[in-house]
Amino acid sequence: MNRLIGQETVLEPLRELLKSSRLPTSFVIAGPAGSGKKTLARILARAVHCSEGRLNEDCPCNPCHKIETGIHPEVRWIGLDEEQYSIKIEEIHHLMNWASFKVMEGNKKIFILNRAERMTEEAANALLKTLEEPPADTLIFLLIENPANLRQTLLSRCFKIKMRPLTFKTVREVLVNEFGWDPEEAGLAAKCSQGWLGRGLRFKDENFTEMRKLFLEEILPQPVIGFERWAGKKRYEISKALRFLALLLRDLAVYRETRNADFLYQESFGAEFERWSARLDTDAILELLNLIDEIQAALEDNVNPKIALSRLSTAMAFLML
Repeated sequence: MNRLIGQETVLEPLRELLKSSRLPTSFVIAGPAGSGKKTLARILARAVHCSEGRLNEDCPCNPCHKIETGIHPEVRWIGLDEEQYSIKIEEIHHLMNWASFKVMEGNKKIFILNRAERMTEEAANALLKTLEEPPADTLIFLLIENPANLRQTLLSRCFKIKMRPLTFKTVREVLVNEFGWDPEEAGLAAKCSQGWLGRGLRFKDENFTEMRKLFLEEILPQPVIGFERWAGKKRYEISKALRFLALLLRDLAVYRETRNADFLYQESFGAEFERWSARLDTDAILELLNLIDEIQAALEDNVNPKIALSRLSTAMAFLML
């Protein structure tokens, strides 16, 4: 999808900045995975170069087409590989060298750092010098999940944009009307998206029902052994699995307290769900949910996934005795 839906509160001030020709030289776009950070960065890059002056609209002009397909010579990305452990100083120097050349197509050079919190100390220092004395005709976009993980000296020099979660109704309607999803499947995806359309769109590829079955039948009974299968997985896969586990634990706690399936992310469940809901103490579930939040944050800070999973599986084994 090449436009943002339901983000007018984010887009309106940007529209005014574009009209006034007073664009800041650097931006921070903050939001969790699936919130539309990369989409917004592309939309802004297109708006800057667009022959028609459009923002967040489909446009057939050549600059918009080149940016959307990733071949515009004046738009560069760093960090698109989500498994890349860090963004190094050499990559920042390479971009700065590129930015020093004259713009050959359009009127701005734009570079976008995806998950900029992965910058090494040396890379962050090099970028800070650039933000203090930005090259002429250059725009910098830093995409981050949590502003707390980016140095304050960098944050303070950027125009800040925070992505906003959508309502359940909006996510469901977009999936049905824009992507042709079955209404029931779209409703479940909207529940699990937590307001982020990108997460909802990935729902079909994530086998939600199968993941719940895996946790209920294999991982909860033997967490240490069960999590061993995840030790060699990629960081984003582990993060996804932890998000599913958090949704399942939340459902277990809610059902234990209310006995009302209407409040669950997934209303259909079986005997294993009933058994674990009765067995697990609500306080223990809340403790695990807090731990999952800590481990997700640790993974964002590039903690070794095997160490993070070991901590979680040990805690789960203890709480389930």
